Amino acid sequence: MFKYDGIQAMRLGRLDYAMECFERALAIQDDVETHQFYANALISTDDIEGAIEELELIRGAEPENTENLMLLAELCFQTEDYDRTEQFCDEALGIDSTLSTPHHTLARKAFAQGDLINAVAQSTMAITAREDYYDAYLFRATVLHAMGQDCEAEKDIDVVLSHNEESDETTLLKAQIEEGLGKDKEAEEYFRKTIDLNPFSSDAYLRLGALMMRLGRKKEAEELAKEAMEYAPQAMNGINGNYTNWEEAVKGNNPFA
Repeated sequence: MFKYDGIQAMRLGRLDYAMECFERALAIQDDVETHQFYANALISTDDIEGAIEELELIRGAEPENTENLMLLAELCFQTEDYDRTEQFCDEALGIDSTLSTPHHTLARKAFAQGDLINAVAQSTMAITAREDYYDAYLFRATVLHAMGQDCEAEKDIDVVLSHNEESDETTLLKAQIEEGLGKDKEAEEYFRKTIDLNPFSSDAYLRLGALMMRLGRKKEAEELAKEAMEYAPQAMNGINGNYTNWEEAVKGNNPFA
């Protein structure tokens, strides 16, 4: 009764009551499914450590449950516990070596630790395991761009765009890669497309303004600044009316500029 009351409470958004119900249910009978619902409720309230404890209990009961292991890996990654992130990914791969998600998580972990070469290698393994893993293509493009390998990054970002052209994250990265390749016209096109998709994209405004300044189009940069002040005023914090500061503002907004 407590378990199903908790499930109903979760559906109604009453998380505190749901967790109380799950706790009372578990006090009566230990149950893997109840632990799972309880963990989900804890995640919804940002109690990541509490959720990890519940998922560890499930791991003890179902050591072959790769979905549970990958959720553990993801939560450990979020808390920057990279050793356990790797541990759970390795456990999942030990159970099923054909999985793609563990490699993607390991790629993100490597990137967070500054190991860009391994980040590319793990992304490649994720894509090899699943050819339509577009998040892995996007991530590998991000890493390759950070390494200055824009020719290779362009191939990956074009794969992602062939699947979905309506993601501002993807068009923004495409614009940065095109700029890195010296294709200023194409870069401007994709910066503008990013702004069309997301008028609140501070990064797109800053990078487009910096591109205009580099091309000697100061008047257009000033007009862009006025537009940004309306939709993304935070983008202008580093400009302060001095349109020669665009490049510095870009660097301040993104350490991988």
